[in-house]
Amino acid sequence: MKLIRLVFFLLVFISSYSQNDLCSNAISITPSSACNVTVGSFSGATINSAAPNCATSASQDVWYSFVATEKMMGITLFGTSGISNGFEVYENSCAGSLIICRNANNTVGSGESILYNSFNVGTTYLLRVFNAFTATTTNTFSFCIQSYPAPVNDACANAITLIPNTTCQTTDVNLSGATLDGSVSTSCSPNPSQDVWYKFVATDKVMSVLLTSGGAISNGFEVYQNNCSGNLVICRNVNGNGSGEFLSWSGFIIGETYFIRVLNEFINPVNVQFSICVQNYPAPLNDVCLNAISLPVNSTCTTNTVALSGATLDGQASASCSPNPSQDVWYKFVATNASLTITISQVSDISNGFQVYENGCNGTLLVCRNNNGNGQGETFTYNNFTVGNEYYIRVVNEYITPLTTSSFNLCVTDATLSADGFNRSNLSVYPNPVNDLVTIELEDSIESVEVINSIGQVVLKSNQKQISLKDLPSGMYWLSVKAKDSATLFTHKILKQ
Repeated sequence: MKLIRLVFFLLVFISSYSQNDLCSNAISITPSSACNVTVGSFSGATINSAAPNCATSASQDVWYSFVATEKMMGITLFGTSGISNGFEVYENSCAGSLIICRNANNTVGSGESILYNSFNVGTTYLLRVFNAFTATTTNTFSFCIQSYPAPVNDACANAITLIPNTTCQTTDVNLSGATLDGSVSTSCSPNPSQDVWYKFVATDKVMSVLLTSGGAISNGFEVYQNNCSGNLVICRNVNGNGSGEFLSWSGFIIGETYFIRVLNEFINPVNVQFSICVQNYPAPLNDVCLNAISLPVNSTCTTNTVALSGATLDGQASASCSPNPSQDVWYKFVATNASLTITISQVSDISNGFQVYENGCNGTLLVCRNNNGNGQGETFTYNNFTVGNEYYIRVVNEYITPLTTSSFNLCVTDATLSADGFNRSNLSVYPNPVNDLVTIELEDSIESVEVINSIGQVVLKSNQKQISLKDLPSGMYWLSVKAKDSATLFTHKILKQ
């Protein structure tokens, strides 16, 4: 009878003793690309080594082992009612290097998970699941060990080619399985944990890179010239968690290949997905002073659209009122009066300004205007223009980065044009300004018309309602119109372009 009781006691003891209570009896788990759940139990488990440093009050542990099949692996320990559980991971053996101790969620039933992308493929790892509470439990728990294959562009040598477009054509970025291929830290990203690579050929001097928001990630990017370890021309990581990043830059060399390293700035790897696009901005015609666009001088502010999209810096790098411009475009006009007003309209995302030069693009600087701040626009009246002379306006974007793609308005006005009977009830002259034929409409018959230049010389005579000014130089003229049936003499200012 005593022998029977002893055997029964041993059977009860053995049945209550957890099979994998000791690391030497660790149960082998095969990782999968899916979360294949394994159920374990703390029933009968004790703690047979020092308590984990992330759970110093742990009272029980059980052991599992697995062989790493990818560099990036995920361990998920699901929440268990009535218990706060956690886990450790050791490399090679029970006494090997501790690489993970996870007990971040110490509330009852919360569970734990982690992604880690520094596993050595083919190496055996020991997983120690513990009960973080002092009191022991007989509860069961469940977990899975999941593998994440590396994306094809995890290494720069396999960078995916992007085709720039004038609109944002997005490409999906997936960091699942990505490790760190480039340098550990850069100026804007000191602690990255993952990167993937893309490349493109520059089609314009001005191009942009956009990363959309990726949820629970602080993503950023770097751009290298020519190759993966070439000259770093952009490092962008200014926005916070989930905000994405954008930068336009005007220093690209057309035909050159550039490499984009997309980063996860968080220390812990993630498997989120977002998108990237590379956009090109063709230079406007008047990006260079040689192609300055002619502006009319009118009595009121007539809209002339200024487009800075794709513009680079053509003029001198700085002027007294604009020390650090990043873009400029050029316009020109012929002065109709000594006093003219130049106005550029407001636009919210730019600090715009302008300069006026006499006698060519590199002539004398007469006006430098950049008094107002972001989105305020600028206006200035200059009183010493020479009538008939040509002047150049350089419109600038004072912001260094990012470059703007915004448009706004520019006009040159001459208040005296409206005061000179531009549309009198009995006299109409059009078009004004004029390139060739000017038409004069008068209620009375016309006896004579004289065309007088800015220094008072009569340069043309006629008695017709339509006169060709095609052969006259550009500049300001006055039409002296005499009515046949009265002594009335009308004088009208007109600009020949």
